[in-house]
Amino acid sequence: MLKDLNEDQLKLAELMSNISEEGYSAGWMDGLEVSLWAALNGGNRNYGRHEITPSEIEELKFLSEKCGCWIIFDDNNEETPMEVKEWEKKFDEGKNKSAFQLIDEILWKDWDPIGVNDMPEARDEYRSYVSKLLDLNITGAKYEVMAQHLFQLEIGHMGLNGNLENCRRVAQIIVNLAL
Repeated sequence: MLKDLNEDQLKLAELMSNISEEGYSAGWMDGLEVSLWAALNGGNRNYGRHEITPSEIEELKFLSEKCGCWIIFDDNNEETPMEVKEWEKKFDEGKNKSAFQLIDEILWKDWDPIGVNDMPEARDEYRSYVSKLLDLNITGAKYEVMAQHLFQLEIGHMGLNGNLENCRRVAQIIVNLAL
């Protein structure tokens, strides 16, 4: 929780949150920590409507090195510091870039709840959901947790009736990836 962070950790959490607000108008978009770490390490700097700037990358690096941690978000403790070495191990287990691309492809080809995968101009439609699924995969979430997450996106975020069986099928594909 923010109240439990020291001054430098709080600055890092606030910077991360500001980037989330710029990209998605959300204080902490699901999977933010994964996306920002990937950008910090030479990955994609596009984050929703925002392109992460070189100065933001430098500030993220500086603050994470200064406090020796990366900020993660979990539903119980909210913003939580994790030692950099522990985070790097967790992140590397997911083989970030290729895993991100694999999950993005699965959502586009296999999930596609709004039926846009025949329109090239909508290719990034589900990209904002990838980081959270990658995070769930990295942390060893069971396929049912992923399925429920996808289903909640369908009914809550997209306003659809939802297709839980398809969400389960897609979640199983993601869990079975050799990341």
